[in-house]
Amino acid sequence: MTAIDALKQDINKGDIKGAVNQTQKAIDDGLQIKKILDDGLIASMDEVGEKFSKGILFVPQMLR
Repeated sequence: MTAIDALKQDINKGDIKGAVNQTQKAIDDGLQIKKILDDGLIASMDEVGEKFSKGILFVPQMLR
């Protein structure tokens, strides 16, 4: 599993500490910040937003 995949997984689970750790790991591994943002953080938030719009997640879960 790549650092980006692990980051996305942690965000989708709502694992804040895991997401922070995976973000730092991706930076330490030399990934470009834009790639981490675009492929990891923003892509994950799109998935979370989609789950919210379908009623799978609720505001407290989404904000986490």
